[in-house]
Amino acid sequence: MKAATLLLIAFATTLLSGCNGVSLSEVDLNKEIATRLSEHQPDQIRLTMEDKTLDLVLLVQSATVDLSSDFGGIVKIDLKTDIQGKIAAFGRTLTMTTELIPKLESGVRLEEDRVYLVAPKLTEVTVQGTNFSDQILRSTLGSVHDELEQAIARYFDKHPVYTLDHNATEKLAATLVDEIQVTDDAIEFAMF
Repeated sequence: MKAATLLLIAFATTLLSGCNGVSLSEVDLNKEIATRLSEHQPDQIRLTMEDKTLDLVLLVQSATVDLSSDFGGIVKIDLKTDIQGKIAAFGRTLTMTTELIPKLESGVRLEEDRVYLVAPKLTEVTVQGTNFSDQILRSTLGSVHDELEQAIARYFDKHPVYTLDHNATEKLAATLVDEIQVTDDAIEFAMF
């Protein structure tokens, strides 16, 4: 058992000598997200309200990530979704089918070898070519805004945007990550 442990440590030291981190480019992250979405269609975000005024499903068609060093490092996400379902308003139940493009900002976290978005916040929503700022959405849609944001947060709590398992360096780095930093065009995983 000791020999195997020493061998693993020697291998890790050799593999990581001169290496103090792993970098995940924005291009690779977007490729991974596109691949995952194509394999899991339809990928859904359910949006319901307890008072039964809203029962919608967002079918996630695509997601585009833009990494930025702004505000200490943020992930900007544009989701393209088709939204289907029912809304009860004005004493009637309306059936809805339209395209919805929520824009979000988020941090990132690493859990085991999986990279997740942290507490994504809606910054803008486009509905069939109509643009809503976050403030207008809050004032016109009220709690629907909060429900949509919570539904998206629940979705990203369960769906990682990347897994550090594409090669031996990533797999080893996943166990040794000390700090995560979002820069322009990359997520840096510092080790030791």
